[in-house]
Amino acid sequence: MLPVHLADCRRLSRRITSRAARMVLAAGLLMLASLPARAAAGDVDPTFNPGTGPTSRGSVAEVVLQPDGKVIVVGLFFGVGGAPRGGVARLNADGSLDTSFAGPGANSGVSAAALQPDGKILIGGLFTSVNGTPREKIARLNADGSLDTSFESKLRVDVLVKDIVVQPNGKLLVAGLFTTTGTTVNPGVARLNADGSVDATFSVPQLDNTVDVMALQPDGRVVIGGFFTSVNGVTRRHVARLNANGALDTSFLASGAGANEPVFALSVRPDGRVVIGGFFSSFNDTPRGRIARLHADGSLDTSFLNSGAGAESTVWALAFQTDGRVVIVGDFSSYNGTPRERIARLNADGSLDTSFLASGAGADTTVSAVAVQPDGRVLVGGFFSSIAGTARDSVARLEPSGAPDATFVPAPIVVAHAQALALQPDGKVLIGGVFTRVNGVTRLRLARLEASGALDAAFPSVGSGASNTVEAVAVQPDGKILVGGRFTNVNNSIRRRVARLNADGSVDAAFNANVQDGIV
Repeated sequence: MLPVHLADCRRLSRRITSRAARMVLAAGLLMLASLPARAAAGDVDPTFNPGTGPTSRGSVAEVVLQPDGKVIVVGLFFGVGGAPRGGVARLNADGSLDTSFAGPGANSGVSAAALQPDGKILIGGLFTSVNGTPREKIARLNADGSLDTSFESKLRVDVLVKDIVVQPNGKLLVAGLFTTTGTTVNPGVARLNADGSVDATFSVPQLDNTVDVMALQPDGRVVIGGFFTSVNGVTRRHVARLNANGALDTSFLASGAGANEPVFALSVRPDGRVVIGGFFSSFNDTPRGRIARLHADGSLDTSFLNSGAGAESTVWALAFQTDGRVVIVGDFSSYNGTPRERIARLNADGSLDTSFLASGAGADTTVSAVAVQPDGRVLVGGFFSSIAGTARDSVARLEPSGAPDATFVPAPIVVAHAQALALQPDGKVLIGGVFTRVNGVTRLRLARLEASGALDAAFPSVGSGASNTVEAVAVQPDGKILVGGRFTNVNNSIRRRVARLNADGSVDAAFNANVQDGIV
């Protein structure tokens, strides 16, 4: 509920920038070569074989539990268990891929999902097509995963969809960056009718920054959280409530400063109180470590986490159990000073439930999604490769104690993403992207293939590759190589967004552009 992973696909700024930006489905690597006489133009060249090609562990941005126990996962991935699945897949109750759920899915990252009462599934993200049919950032799938062709969004989404909420009347609340009138791009919330047309009765609020998460109240009002600090010109720092028609509810958070940093997770409780999580360290100028509870009017509930430091780093998502305890996930490594690696369970008063993951050993890296099953078991998704020392690839299920559920072993979720390539005069091929392995060998986002497609083991000659995505590659006439992207380090040398390499892959020390921000 944004290291580069779809914990790259759900935050545009802090959350989405770290989880994804341009994601391109790489179908393969093509190069000019002599073909056998019998081969027709356009045939695959059998002499060029990169093996398994560039791959990396995929990332799950959201998990949605179906009533039958199956699990919808969305995120940045292009394969599950060896089968092509683009950003959306369904797992059986044991974690295996549900092959009855159609693929190949979306052509880019999926950052949001919502289940309708009739079993249909709404998805939103960065994609421009689903199952080969054009769909701009929003689509609806039938219960079997096929595209629901009766639904086509008329909302012009310019960048991405961050969250989707289904109302009881079938209308859809959509958070993202979109154009509603003219050519002005607005971050905010819009509402669609059940057929995808824009609901003209909903007044789109004007916000100064993005909405990352939404929660619907029983009375139709909607609580929003994100990067924004004003709504319709009125100060609302990172959390606000809209009336059912989209207008700002001025009775909520009428006084006070709000959160001092973005809100990425929130839940409305049956009693009207709201629990929020994110990057903030205070609310209404009162210290609150990345989690807080608000009264129904938006004021801080000081009885929740009234002592202790809270989480020491970002909370990306949260989910409540039926007994009032709440599971939080994110990038933190401790809660109230007690070790808890990216997963923790809190008691109803905000104190740490020390019986859950009692050893403190949680996930090895970011957890960005969580859902609680009716039986108390907990589903988590993210960019991790292990939970409490047990191998689990991007999605896992925990027992009520927090131990990994041995009966739920997910299929490998991977992203194969080479989005830049350049042909050298000698026939070798340079590739860049988000991958971390090529044909099973570690290569961080930059590699060179022989003319046969095999990995050139001598390149790069030193170092570990690029620290973040490589978006562009070019070969100079002298054989030196220019690379651009999101990285700040290449082969352990500081190189911001652009670098030049020598022909052997070592960094050219004489070239340092030092681009401070943005993407090359």
